[in-house]
Amino acid sequence: MAQPFPFIIRETTPPGRIIVLRGRSLPYRGVTWGGTQRVNINYFPGNPVATAQVVGPTYVPTVIRGIWKDAFLFTGPGNPNENAAELRNFPALGPAALPPPQTPGALVTSGGQTFPSAASIPGNIALAQRARTLRDAFEVVRRSGALLNVTWGSIARFGFLVRADFTHDREEDIAWELEFAWIGDTDAPPIISTVPRLDALGFLRALIALLQALLDAFNRALAFLYGAVQRVTQLIRRIGSLVTGFLEALNKLAGLIFVPAELFGTLQQQLAAIRLATRDLIDTLRSVPAAYSAAASGATPMEINFAIEFAAAINRNAQILGVEAALASRQLDALQSDDVLAIYTSPGGVTLRDVATRFYGAPDDWPRIRDFNGLSGSVVERGTVIRVPKPAK
Repeated sequence: MAQPFPFIIRETTPPGRIIVLRGRSLPYRGVTWGGTQRVNINYFPGNPVATAQVVGPTYVPTVIRGIWKDAFLFTGPGNPNENAAELRNFPALGPAALPPPQTPGALVTSGGQTFPSAASIPGNIALAQRARTLRDAFEVVRRSGALLNVTWGSIARFGFLVRADFTHDREEDIAWELEFAWIGDTDAPPIISTVPRLDALGFLRALIALLQALLDAFNRALAFLYGAVQRVTQLIRRIGSLVTGFLEALNKLAGLIFVPAELFGTLQQQLAAIRLATRDLIDTLRSVPAAYSAAASGATPMEINFAIEFAAAINRNAQILGVEAALASRQLDALQSDDVLAIYTSPGGVTLRDVATRFYGAPDDWPRIRDFNGLSGSVVERGTVIRVPKPAK
């Protein structure tokens, strides 16, 4: 009699752990594989005919359940390993995961960890001959949060293990129930992409606070810094003004739904000005200790050391400012490209068809916007940032 198809769960990312359920370790029969088609139906006042908007298909979560018993999983005389589940690329099994002894009167030891080491072993193949071994293997997969490829005969799905429940009659008999949430049913894994998120507002507020603290400290040190103070103070105020202007521009853009891609060029110019002013500040600070030492006749060694150390501290903070400005510039580059027509933030209650109609004049090209942003359907949640590609020529 032919064996039923194995139920195979594979992680799509390293270490690529695999669990193969077969024979008595398979789920009980009656597993549901299905989906829905999302359709928004609206009746407008006075119109007996409804309007319908097809949003897109989705998958119903799949729940599998069964019971694992040591008596059926272990391999021994008269019991071939056709029932034991297979574990690949898992850590080595500990003594507690070995099958119970079959010799009458033999000591049964079941304590200890299933996987004494957390390190996975590529190419390692082991048989799960105890119920607790399968329980712990699925807990490892659930905690990893990895994208899974699940196959069972002609069925193939990609998704995540979102729930694992284990009811113990005893350590040797465990009833189990696993729930999978699906994102695709193709042979190749779906593309999971995220639009780069511009998070410049937070670090710019911190930089303004840093610059204010630097300016306050310089004001306290005016009695010691002589001729270099005027130049350094002007530079710090200039940088503060540039950062404040950039923050105001970002605050205005954050409240807009539609942002033309050309406006990002203005932000890039402001960031470039911040970086140039920062370099001027660093160059000026390098000359402060020497200038102070030459001009400070009668200054105490403590005052001279203070000026030198203070200039070095401001120099380090100025370098941090330059690095943060460069980071913001790269984030802006990630959002814009030659192919981007506009940046659009969803206010909620709109679909990609609405976005396509707004920018292209017709809804037909909405799949192009979906593919460009790596989205899975037409509906976009409130706050979603969408890059609108330029129309195809």
